Amino acid sequence: MKRLEFLSKKIHLLYAAAFTVVFAVLFIFFCSFFQPFWSEWSNYDTVKGVYEEPEDTIEVVFTGASIVASGFTPAELYEDYGICSYNLGMELQPVLAAYHWIREMHDLHSETLKTVVFDMSMIRLDGTETAYNHKALDGMRLPEKLSASIDYILGGPDPSGWSASGLNELISFYVPLFAYHDRWQELGADDYRKYGIEPVEALRGFHFVKNRYIDTEDVEELIIPSDLITDEQVWLNDDSMYYFDKLCGYCKENGLELLLVKTPQGSWNTSLHEVAQNIADEHGLEFLDFSVEPLFSEIHYNFAMDNFDSNHPNYYGAHKLTGYIGKYLIENGLASDRRRDPRYEFMNDELEGYHSTVIDTVKMWESPDPASYLSLAREHDSYTIFILGNGDASRALTEEQRLSLFDMNLKGLAVSNNMNSYLAVIDDGQVVYEWADSAASLHSGILDSGELYELRSGDYNVSCRIENREYADTGSGLNIVVYDKQRHKVVDSTVFDTCVSPERENHDLDKALYDAFSEEKEPEELSETLKKYALYNLRSKHHDSEEAVTELSELYELLDRNVPGLEDYELY
Repeated sequence: MKRLEFLSKKIHLLYAAAFTVVFAVLFIFFCSFFQPFWSEWSNYDTVKGVYEEPEDTIEVVFTGASIVASGFTPAELYEDYGICSYNLGMELQPVLAAYHWIREMHDLHSETLKTVVFDMSMIRLDGTETAYNHKALDGMRLPEKLSASIDYILGGPDPSGWSASGLNELISFYVPLFAYHDRWQELGADDYRKYGIEPVEALRGFHFVKNRYIDTEDVEELIIPSDLITDEQVWLNDDSMYYFDKLCGYCKENGLELLLVKTPQGSWNTSLHEVAQNIADEHGLEFLDFSVEPLFSEIHYNFAMDNFDSNHPNYYGAHKLTGYIGKYLIENGLASDRRRDPRYEFMNDELEGYHSTVIDTVKMWESPDPASYLSLAREHDSYTIFILGNGDASRALTEEQRLSLFDMNLKGLAVSNNMNSYLAVIDDGQVVYEWADSAASLHSGILDSGELYELRSGDYNVSCRIENREYADTGSGLNIVVYDKQRHKVVDSTVFDTCVSPERENHDLDKALYDAFSEEKEPEELSETLKKYALYNLRSKHHDSEEAVTELSELYELLDRNVPGLEDYELY
């Protein structure tokens, strides 16, 4: 009898233990599953990637909000200057988070870390919003994350005591299910795929965007340098300034150089510059403000071309900022050239990955004709390329382009004339589907990485839907969408109007304007983009002066703008 009771208790204990294990496994899984996959602004790559770096290798750390993430590219800093750095910029990163990330980086790279580059934009903004603190801190290792989360709940210039809500908020930093249990309605494809996605370490925290600000707004809405000249009262945020002072103190105590910067930003102004400069002077720090003169002109920055919106640098802006900061760091002894140091051989692999991820994409985007574009895109085995013809997309192709397309096995495009519908799919560098006809066509399939796609062409309309999201540019001619199966994202969507011309306009609008001037073209002969860019440059040059009013009149008319009072002008 006792033996049976003993066996019964043992079975119950085993059931209890099994239940506990299953519950724990499920709880851990759901905590991980409901944790958002922040692929935008490179947060996932940034936080995951920083812990993949060999310890005691990083010398320079960039920190700040999203303008930092898109403003400095560490791979080019190493390639051109030998500086091993990491970009820890994150969307609306609170200064509290920046302070704790620098502590974390110093712990990981105590033997090599020399310089912290901090962007001053967040000193005026409230950093207490829960979502952005989670976004900045959720991926941090436990010891520093504990300190940061306690600071967030209790710290600041006016610390409060513990409360039930504060305790629940603290727990949410360690038990994601507490923070994100209500986002089940928001779950998307990335939440299911995130376990198979590796961080793009080659970006080293850099958020790569190639889009141009000039393509997103009417010309009157585009920020020009004079818009930043103000005389307004500036208010700083107490919490942000509290942690900025702590950051300054930490750097000083640990022998780290703190370099203050400001990337070109439309929401910045000269009043803020003066306040930031005074703060830098009070702390005995250097402050490089690229939003105002003389640095804005010194690096030849142009908001229309070098930003992708009013505030954030694109790749071309980041290239300019990185070039200046690299030279400054080396000349002022704030970093060293490590390219001949055998400990940094791992950077060669990262540079190769950077060229594959960023530079090759830039070269594709800069390609003047579809044949050279497709030739570059086909070199990437991880790319699936969708080609859609809108109208008679082969009409303006040259014989040389047709031969090149034929060699790529795009025979239908190479030999067709007067076609109304065209679809093609290139996967792993090989053409796996092609259709050229006068009748409208539809094609669908599943990528090796699991995504569903649907293509349509015909009746002067095209569509490329991947996972039920539209990606085609829908312009006249050849529309091309390039999808990276490893990163599960579209890396480019572009169009070549091959119904009209074999080549598209030079991406370098300064050169295109110069060529137009050299060829003595009349203003009405310019493309809408070139007219817009010429007008933007005139506005930037003359601000709101009477001279600008005289010069801009006819160009406004060419752009169909109704601006009373404008008279004659000279475009060039």
